[in-house]
Amino acid sequence: MLREELYKMLDEALCKILADVFKQNDIQTGDISLSQVFDWDILVSMATDLFMRIMEQNSKVWTDVKEYLEEHLPLYSVVDIRNKSAYPEDNYLFMVSAKKEDGSYAVWTCWNQQTKSLNHGHYGLKNHDECVKIFEEYFIEQNH
Repeated sequence: MLREELYKMLDEALCKILADVFKQNDIQTGDISLSQVFDWDILVSMATDLFMRIMEQNSKVWTDVKEYLEEHLPLYSVVDIRNKSAYPEDNYLFMVSAKKEDGSYAVWTCWNQQTKSLNHGHYGLKNHDECVKIFEEYFIEQNH
């Protein structure tokens, strides 16, 4: 039973991801389930590969931002890093929140992973909830 439930969840998640990729490339998919095309082992392999690529990229971004703050803004430590945009071509743009030693927070709405630059800072925030509001305000949604 558990295997079937996991299979269904994985199938649905990968279908959503691939549907977005297909839409971005103007490929018509119809109403097909990945489980109609791939077996369980292939679906698991696809999900694992996708997860590992995301984790590798996020780990590198986290390390680079942390090093940047240590060098340029040593009173801040990273709290959260989020994608700036839902568009795949913007996969190198992020937003960063950090906590200052005095207990205040800051958000930068543009970390460019290609140039390793941090821009558009919002300083003196009272708590991380204010950071989250800024993340939500500046996140770029996809227009379908």
